[in-house]
Amino acid sequence: MVDRREKALKRRARRNGIVLLSRFVLTVMLYVLYEVWHDVIPGADPNLPDSILYILRQVVGVFLFISGAMTINFALRHYFWQGWVASRAEAEVPTLLIDITAFLVWLTTLILTLSVIFDVSVSAFVTTSGIVIAVIGFALRYMISDVFTGIALGLERPINIGDWVQIDDGTLGKVVEINWRATKLKTKNHTGVVIPNTYLATHPFTNFNWPENYFRAEFEIVLGYDVTVHQAERILLSAINQVDESAAVPQPPNIRVKEYTARGINWQVRFWVPRHEDFGPIRHKIAHNVLRNLHFAGLRVPHDMLDLTRSIQEGDEHDPIKRDVMFLRDVHLFDSMSDDELEKLRSRMSERLCIQGEAIVRQGEEGDSLFLIREGYLDVFIDNEDGDRLMVGHLMPGMFFGEMSLLTGARRAATVIPSVDAMVFQIRKDDIRSFLEESEDLVRQLSLALAERQMLNDRKLTEGLPPQDMERERQTAADRLFQKIQGYFGLMY
Repeated sequence: MVDRREKALKRRARRNGIVLLSRFVLTVMLYVLYEVWHDVIPGADPNLPDSILYILRQVVGVFLFISGAMTINFALRHYFWQGWVASRAEAEVPTLLIDITAFLVWLTTLILTLSVIFDVSVSAFVTTSGIVIAVIGFALRYMISDVFTGIALGLERPINIGDWVQIDDGTLGKVVEINWRATKLKTKNHTGVVIPNTYLATHPFTNFNWPENYFRAEFEIVLGYDVTVHQAERILLSAINQVDESAAVPQPPNIRVKEYTARGINWQVRFWVPRHEDFGPIRHKIAHNVLRNLHFAGLRVPHDMLDLTRSIQEGDEHDPIKRDVMFLRDVHLFDSMSDDELEKLRSRMSERLCIQGEAIVRQGEEGDSLFLIREGYLDVFIDNEDGDRLMVGHLMPGMFFGEMSLLTGARRAATVIPSVDAMVFQIRKDDIRSFLEESEDLVRQLSLALAERQMLNDRKLTEGLPPQDMERERQTAADRLFQKIQGYFGLMY
């Protein structure tokens, strides 16, 4: 289909070239004949009266100007308007504009013919024609302005089809058509907006696809004065980095303090959007992640300071012990533990600040601890057989890693590096030993949770299996892990 179109275009271009060349040659021949008339024609037939020769020369002159006008109009139509201008503007040139140009060429030809060939004074004619043209131009001034503005927009190309633009009155939409009269937008509500080209040329507008397709957006959130700058960075930046579409843009996100208010510090969360179509979903994901991170950090968006009743009711959230127990309760691995057990575990585990870019664990090294992510965002890498480091996943607040090293003594299966500063809880073998010695049910619950996690990480093992086979596979893996935990901790059940 494409080859046919290309061949048709080539045939048309060849045909237009032949027509233009033939008209140009005819015009040149008529010009030569007109110029050498007195030297050649009288000698060919001395009996012809001078009056006849004069009339014939005038006829040749008229055809000379007609041929010239036809040649100019043909070149303007096919090579200027439908060629260069149309390709630059990527739009079809309106017939009205071509006809206006052709009319001006013919009007100029008529004036020159009367003046040169017939020695007629054209000053009065020009004056009358000018008045008529002025009246027509005044009546069509807005349309003509839009047309020529459309030409300018097509040549300058400040916007293109598919760009998202917002004009100064707040109208936002995707450019679906640019013609010589107006530019048409499609809004997110699937409504159409028609903007005259003159309005675009005389009012400022924002193009979200220029100079790059990506752009920066932001929203604001208030955090309490008890939230440190570093903690705010861990919570907010990790919320942005958790969104792959935004993290893929080759520009770093950032947060800024905007102002101090009665409720707390007003933070600007500034993130990058690859395409304007993705702006809404990306903003929602980041806002969702912020709330999630605040939950695992034991924080809330502060309310008005004068709301004393509510402050008293929510006072328990500022108790670090209860806050940490609430965090542990949200970790799936400890579902079978009571609040008293979680409070005891909380008193034994340690809190650790992990610096951006510094590995927390490395693949292949020995370890006996589990890490729970409270704040931040971590990248997971594995080294392949060629020694290349590959990123295989990410970890966010509420997730954990190192469970196999903690419960079975296995070597680290991956390298984990924070992409932003992170705050983690570390649980060592000795921190959890007494719980396992006292409760066989807890060991079995942990074994089952580890088996589910292994099956989730390696979906190839269970892909296509019927539900009963998947349950059997999970129970087999859980029994195997139970025996490993027994052997590693020396449990006697």
